[in-house]
Amino acid sequence: MQDEVWRLDRIAKDGALPKKLIKADIITVENFPRVLVRDPQRLRNILGSGMSNRIWDNAVEHVKTCVLGEKLFVYYSDGTNSIGVVFNDIYELRGLIVKGQFFPLDSLTHNQKV
Repeated sequence: MQDEVWRLDRIAKDGALPKKLIKADIITVENFPRVLVRDPQRLRNILGSGMSNRIWDNAVEHVKTCVLGEKLFVYYSDGTNSIGVVFNDIYELRGLIVKGQFFPLDSLTHNQKV
């Protein structure tokens, strides 16, 4: 996912869209889904009216087919490291670590997810 962002479907190499993305520090294909996960409206605003809804939908669907790396990130909210939140490469929630044990997202209760 280290390819340049213009490699995404419907984002022409020499067009206005990659210039807007690069100006917003979205340089690689990997950066696109990270921003999409964290703040899709910001990404949509960056691209502006130069990207139709159809092209937006195509780019989003294409980036979902890209192979993610295998990195995981753990965020501990306090110094005890007793409860950690686990995210994948593009910052999607993957689960919790509680007292050293991993609980995948699909095994969590609604309250645990909150």
